[in-house]
Amino acid sequence: MFVVHTEKSKPKTIPWPVSVDTPADGGKIKKYEFTGTFNLLDDDEKDAIAAEVKEAAADEDGTDAAVNAWKVVSVDRIMRFMCGWAGVVDMNKTPVEFTRENLLLAARSPDGVAILRGINTAINEIHVGARAKN
Repeated sequence: MFVVHTEKSKPKTIPWPVSVDTPADGGKIKKYEFTGTFNLLDDDEKDAIAAEVKEAAADEDGTDAAVNAWKVVSVDRIMRFMCGWAGVVDMNKTPVEFTRENLLLAARSPDGVAILRGINTAINEIHVGARAKN
């Protein structure tokens, strides 16, 4: 039986795997995975986020913005969807707390675009309701 969630019964968050593919020597790809915790948003909430992102992008005319200023906009968008993570550690294997600052540091790292792509793919999978098969 499929249960349709009303506002009162709708789950608020869901843990979901985030896959990050990074380049490795010899043209190979290293695959990493962690678990993100994502807010389950209705269409009105998603539309509001999309409008805010569009407005933020329109505000940047490119003349005064840093080359990677788009990463700040992307991180701010992700923070509306994502509220936690597990399985993310630093170089000393110490767990990294999920904060905007830590996500922005990750986005600005050498693997930043791959991390942002992985998180955005997870967000799309959650809101479309399916995972792409490899």
